[in-house]
Amino acid sequence: MKDSNYKNFPNPYIDNIIGNSDDNYFTPVLNEVLSSIKTPSIICDIGCGNGIFSAALKKNDSSLIGIDGSEYALKKALEIGFDQVHLVKDLSLDILPINSQYSDLVICKDLLEHLLFPEHLISEINRITSPGGYLLLHVPNHFPIIGRLRMLFTNKIDTFNYFPNSDRWNFPHIRFFDKESLIKLALKYDFKMQSDHSWLFFRPAKLIKIFPSLVKIFGNRYSNSTSEGFTILFKKDG
Repeated sequence: MKDSNYKNFPNPYIDNIIGNSDDNYFTPVLNEVLSSIKTPSIICDIGCGNGIFSAALKKNDSSLIGIDGSEYALKKALEIGFDQVHLVKDLSLDILPINSQYSDLVICKDLLEHLLFPEHLISEINRITSPGGYLLLHVPNHFPIIGRLRMLFTNKIDTFNYFPNSDRWNFPHIRFFDKESLIKLALKYDFKMQSDHSWLFFRPAKLIKIFPSLVKIFGNRYSNSTSEGFTILFKKDG
């Protein structure tokens, strides 16, 4: 019998998302973004999972809303401080249960690559984002130079071993982006690029600590070849 939850992460994947909600690999991105914009009153994290990567935003007196396709994950998000959560069965097709122009900041991290129709979700994000509000998008880049070399010699599409227990036929990532395609998708729905934070996922990461200014310039300019992920802040026309 076909698993009725095939569209969502299995619970063990949720449990594998571990870390400190106050200090994890996405914290530098949030710190950099929040230092450049007015503190948002309402933040919506779409594909929030267990909430680890955005829970710390509660410290800014923001209202934090989580949306996910997993009831199990949403329970975890509530436990670590989310104000409210909403279950959406299929983020490729369903309408988000959020009022239009409601959210000041929408975070969509590591989600679009899982969706059959990512364009639908970006359209919905446009609807729920307030005029002048922000969208923070992050997707993985499987094929920087290091990833391409690994694929060449190993013939594995999972070049950074994100899902070691998955085979190609059930690999969770079904969409693959370069930076230009991610920007093009957002621009189609009236979001304008505000800032690029892809350099924070520069490979090798140790160079960020040694040459931060140089890596920021080089990493953003050559993200397709040097960064493990693309992370971009967009602003909706006000």
